[in-house]
Amino acid sequence: SPTSKVPKGTEADLIAASLKARGYAVCESFCTVKQVMQIREKVRHFDDMYERSEIWVGKNSDVGAQLQVPDVRGDSVFWMSSEMIRQHKFVALE
Repeated sequence: SPTSKVPKGTEADLIAASLKARGYAVCESFCTVKQVMQIREKVRHFDDMYERSEIWVGKNSDVGAQLQVPDVRGDSVFWMSSEMIRQHKFVALE
């Protein structure tokens, strides 16, 4: 398994164990405060690119409709495409 290659007792081992047990991990001091502020500033510019999530209502793929039902699915989706990458500057934080 992928986690068997992780040295025992390291932070990576603890992260792997948490991911396996819970599906997520909390990493203290993963980013600096400065990096968090940079990320927040960058994602603020993407607000208008998110689409409200929809659910499919119908018996099959030929007959039905996409509907926004916030009580069922209230999240939003950011669809990344090659067109968006060309139009916007997506760079890693320094």
